[in-house]
Amino acid sequence: MIGQQRRALVIAIFAILGAIVSMSFMPMAIDSIYSSIQNQVRSSRVEPNPNATEKVYEFDRIVSAKPNLSPSAQQKALEEFRTEWLTSRDSANLMDTLAKFGLDLEPKIEITDTKFSGRSEISSLKGLEKGGVSRVIREGSRFSIYILRQTRILPVTGNGIPDVTDEPVRGYPGSRQPTTLIALGLLGAILGGVFGDVGSRLMAKGMERWKLMASGDRVTVFMGSFAGILASIPFLFVFQGLGILAPLLVFAMMVGFSFLGIYALRSMDDILPWASMTTSRRRTGIRILDTNVLIDGRIYDVAKTGFLTGELYVPSFVIQELQIIADSKDDMKRARGKRGLQMLKLMQSEFQIEVGTKDKNVGNPKDPVDTRLVRLAKALGADLVTNDHNLNSVATLQDVRVLNLNDLVLAVRTNVLPGETMFVVLNREGQQPGQGVGYLDDGTMVVVERSREKIGQSVEILVTQIIQTERGKLVFAELADDPNGTDPSDLGASPRRPRS
Repeated sequence: MIGQQRRALVIAIFAILGAIVSMSFMPMAIDSIYSSIQNQVRSSRVEPNPNATEKVYEFDRIVSAKPNLSPSAQQKALEEFRTEWLTSRDSANLMDTLAKFGLDLEPKIEITDTKFSGRSEISSLKGLEKGGVSRVIREGSRFSIYILRQTRILPVTGNGIPDVTDEPVRGYPGSRQPTTLIALGLLGAILGGVFGDVGSRLMAKGMERWKLMASGDRVTVFMGSFAGILASIPFLFVFQGLGILAPLLVFAMMVGFSFLGIYALRSMDDILPWASMTTSRRRTGIRILDTNVLIDGRIYDVAKTGFLTGELYVPSFVIQELQIIADSKDDMKRARGKRGLQMLKLMQSEFQIEVGTKDKNVGNPKDPVDTRLVRLAKALGADLVTNDHNLNSVATLQDVRVLNLNDLVLAVRTNVLPGETMFVVLNREGQQPGQGVGYLDDGTMVVVERSREKIGQSVEILVTQIIQTERGKLVFAELADDPNGTDPSDLGASPRRPRS
């Protein structure tokens, strides 16, 4: 629960940071991209011809702010302005002078030699270059004053049009509007949340593997990473002319050199002084339940008593094996598989059990289940809970601690000795003629000779022999009142009854 809360907090922080970064820097990126595209389009649209040039005249155009005035009134206002402004020619007070006479200043106008040849009144403006400054021109029903600012010589394009392109585009007009910033903020929050989620998962996995790593391996990883960082530093100067690509390329080189350094050091483990620093694998307290122990069912009673401490974990491939067994055509196998699934469901309802969240270290999915169980237990530093004798042996050889339920049963089982008498209920026939079979309270099987007629009854028996098997103890006995039975004194023990 705490891990999920931390992960949610990390995602929220990265989402906020992503929104802030996106709203701060994305408008600049949009401006740059838009300006680059627009300027390239302009340059491709106008191709100058170096063999032809034409003069361009740049004018300020002043008109009446009241277009409903009569032409004579417009002309009078313009002439009065022209007279007063020519006296001082103070550009700083130009706007105040315009307001005084009710005039407006329109954007600058560029006229080429080609355009001058169209109309006589416009062509007269060309004479301002020889010493004039301004001139009143009648254009239809309106009068205007043209003030010459400068002249330029520009190349002529292949189509005969002068290259009078405006100043380069500086940015996208709507890059900083509220709607654009909100959209960029949402995009940054989404990307930041995704990055935070992935980063938190990778960091958690890395920390988990680091904790389980031997001391010598930790030194190898540290030294390899340090060597990779040192090897990538010179590339800061090599790539410094690439702009924003430089840090990205340097980071990629650093990661690549680090992996190369770790690989090189691992290949020399035999001669490295710290390679022998192999401490015992840290125990994490995780208990991995295998297929057989779930089918057996006794694990539920053990866990319920509180003797099975630590985190209980069931790998996903164990559940898959239970499902395969439950779908078997064999009735007995099908019943065992269903029992295992039901037992897991019962345990999940009463205990906190993780299922399939730590299966990243199981290796090849085609490997046998026992092999994957041992590999997973080693990777997690976990204990393996089983009652499978073969899995117990393999895991012990690979330094995996095993909690065997059969060993637990033997440890707490009632000590039965030859020559002891006790009562037992016979439930069924034995494999040999005349035998009856019963069970002690702890589940130990008792085979009683010449007791077939007593099946279904509680009889007093005399223990004659005890055999230890892989599955536990097997007790052989005779009826205590059997005249053909063994004398208790011949067994080396006096007869005694268990306490009721």
